[in-house]
Amino acid sequence: MKKVPCRKLKLGRNTRKTKSVRRVIAHQTEEERASGNEQSRQRMAQIRAEEAAEQHTARLEDARLRVRQSRSATSNVLRSQQRLHNKLQMAERRQQGKAYQPYNRLAFRYNPGNCCCGTYARKRYPYEIRAKLLNG
Repeated sequence: MKKVPCRKLKLGRNTRKTKSVRRVIAHQTEEERASGNEQSRQRMAQIRAEEAAEQHTARLEDARLRVRQSRSATSNVLRSQQRLHNKLQMAERRQQGKAYQPYNRLAFRYNPGNCCCGTYARKRYPYEIRAKLLNG
């Protein structure tokens, strides 16, 4: 026996039903809208008053879990987007031939030809010349 695939939800799509609901809402007056909201509030309050304590705690726990999952999914998406953005920026800088700026904040650039502190410089330059090179 062949399984029938689930029907796709038509969320955010223009169907006959959504169009008719929008039409009804658009033609309602403010008083009709307020009375409809009040009736739905009363209906939900009655439903919640009739449910057992176990059902109430289970419903609240489900809501908490749903919120936690959506937050973690959102933060994971944001984190992955930030990672991708950083990778793209680094690749762009590499293509431009520029070094990443935070790694490039040295007080001076080391040039081994002008180094005055090693044994080679001590042999090559007298003390007075080394002092002049170091100081300016």
